[in-house]
Amino acid sequence: MFKKYLSSIFLLTLFISPVVAQEKGKEPMQPRCEIIQTRIQNRHVKFEENKGKYIESYKKLMFRLNSISTVLNDKGFDTSKLEVDIDSMDKLVQTHASKYVEFVDSVSNLSGHVCDGSSNKFGNFLGLSKDKLEATIQDRKQIKEFYTSVIREDLKDLREQAREAN
Repeated sequence: MFKKYLSSIFLLTLFISPVVAQEKGKEPMQPRCEIIQTRIQNRHVKFEENKGKYIESYKKLMFRLNSISTVLNDKGFDTSKLEVDIDSMDKLVQTHASKYVEFVDSVSNLSGHVCDGSSNKFGNFLGLSKDKLEATIQDRKQIKEFYTSVIREDLKDLREQAREAN
């Protein structure tokens, strides 16, 4: 008799507790694909915001380098090497920007394939997005390396020209 009493209480708590939880304002758990979709959408928004930051910082850097080149050229210094390297860096920045846009687009397309039911399709798109992210990270590293190894050396050479002129 005691076992029947315990089992009936246990069954009642199993069936009543979800109802009570919903009544208290707690929502039942979302399906897994919806949770993943919201995470992907949040990441997409974050990547969109970061896109503006990177592009803006590169534009400011390019503007500053062009203005330095113009000022030094007006003063009679040989800035031809610096100008060629600035053009090369500008091409690197443009390549990075286009790859970053492709990456952000691949992330936005990824959320559409979460609930398809085909994990292979989602996995393929996820792998593609990761590859594009790695490519953009490599481009950023390449831009930084180009700036530190080439542009700074050009600026040091121009400083040496200025010291020799004085």
